Order: sequence, then structure tokens, then C-alpha cells
Amino acid sequence: LSDFAAYLSQAVADPPQPPPCGKPWLPFQQLLAVLPPTSAASLPPLLRPLVVDSESPICDYYSRSFVIDLNGDSERLWRGIVLLDIPEEDRLICAYTEVDSCASWSENEKRRNCNLPPKLFEYCSDEESEDEEDKSKTQSADESSSLQQIT
Repeated sequence: LSDFAAYLSQAVADPPQPPPCGKPWLPFQQLLAVLPPTSAASLPPLLRPLVVDSESPICDYYSRSFVIDLNGDSERLWRGIVLLDIPEEDRLICAYTEVDSCASWSENEKRRNCNLPPKLFEYCSDEESEDEEDKSKTQSADESSSLQQIT
């Protein structure tokens, strides 16, 4: 308990500084950072070689074997935490930029790979949905589901 009190007094006296905020990664860059090689098909065809090619400048990020921390529960692998190295941002972005600079993205890929304003969705029960529909008759058939978007 005394160690915790010392930690708290230090944290109050000298609070840790948050990391600097940079520009958010594009969706394809985020996927490159987190997807395993077995999920390379989820990437656009132009980016797949970065994940599966042994000559890729970032191939060392995509290990074929990894450690799973089972936290003492050896019977349930799905409960384990996969221990992976954090990719170096500069190397990943540089490898992505090399592909992006000479890529001819499809319209669908361009649409998928942009940062948009966040959206908040809220679940409404059937009764609440009916009340909302009574208030606003301008909703389309797609918007009248029980999942309501709030912006």
C-alpha cells in the first residue's frame, strides 16, 4: 500500500505527459499494422505483397509464429492475448507510401481508405424507434431500423 501511495504522490506531483498527437493513420495503414499474414486477403491486392512477400521492407512485422499469453488458462486459447511487437510507424508509413505513390486505386478502394468524421450509433428498442418515426417521417426505409445514427 505504501508503494501505491508513493506512486500516486509522484503522479500528482509530476503527471505523465500524453504522447504527441499526430495525423490519424488511413484505414489501409491501420490494417497493415494489425492484420496477420493469414488475413492479407482483407487488404487491397496492391498492399498484399507488403504482408506476404519475404522481400517486403516490413516483412519482419508479420511473423508466422507468435506467443500467446494464456494467463494460466491453457485449455482456452481464445482467451489468450497474442503478444506482438508494435510496428515502427516511420517504416510502415514509408512502405505504404511507396506502394501508394505508384498505385492506381479503384474508386471503391479510395472510398474505403479515407478518414471521415466519427459517427455515433445508439441502439433503440422497438418502442423508442416507433416514437422516433412518429416525430420524423423523413427517414428512409434503411434508416428506420432499430440502430439509430446520432451525429
